[in-house]
Amino acid sequence: MMYLPYKQDQEAEARKIMVDIFDLAVPPEAAKAVVQNSVKLTYDPTSKDLVEMVMPFMTASEVTTLKFDQGWVTEASVEDVKLLPGVSRIMYRVAGGDWVTREVVKDVQTGQADFILSTGDLVWLGKQGDEPSESPYWRLVNEDVLKQLPPLDKRMKAARLQGRVFPAVGNHEVWGDSEVEGLLTSIATENGKAASERAVISSLLALQRRRIHFTTAMRLFPSQNSLRPHTIPLLTESS
Repeated sequence: MMYLPYKQDQEAEARKIMVDIFDLAVPPEAAKAVVQNSVKLTYDPTSKDLVEMVMPFMTASEVTTLKFDQGWVTEASVEDVKLLPGVSRIMYRVAGGDWVTREVVKDVQTGQADFILSTGDLVWLGKQGDEPSESPYWRLVNEDVLKQLPPLDKRMKAARLQGRVFPAVGNHEVWGDSEVEGLLTSIATENGKAASERAVISSLLALQRRRIHFTTAMRLFPSQNSLRPHTIPLLTESS
């Protein structure tokens, strides 16, 4: 989920990032106006840490409330102040994502799975900072996933697999990073080089010669306009 600089004296920086995010959906001047007039940041009076942000959502009457801890969103809810005032619907809790990450990594560590396939949107923003190494998102992916995975074994090398993580590029990876530099420099192969498109295709073609069983977890929740699928791929068994 989203990360923002969270100290009160970094509010201008946090608001600039929010302008960049709204700029993905509306013209630049409109994005600045929305952040200035409709985005409210609340800081803890003692720690001076950002604890809450309230901002517009999908429709004119929907409002989103985001809870923060150390800059990371821990919970997101939405309320339609016109149609259902006082009724908030939880859209996101960090505990769910933490559990998925922990269990997927554990399956690879214990040999229950050989690799991880991602269908995209590993991060909230493709770029936040001057370099991918400065991105809080890719640092988190590196610390919580990539560094935790074992090196390739002989069986995987024989199968011509060139890494443990094979990601698709979602829209979030290219937000602010049209060249996908963050993903390419963060998802590394065993020799430390960024996984190229050719390497990924070669590895996936190698999978076709083996029987692979996947399980996916899907959660659907209603919106005012549509059903939104959130799919998390979990490799639970391979042979």
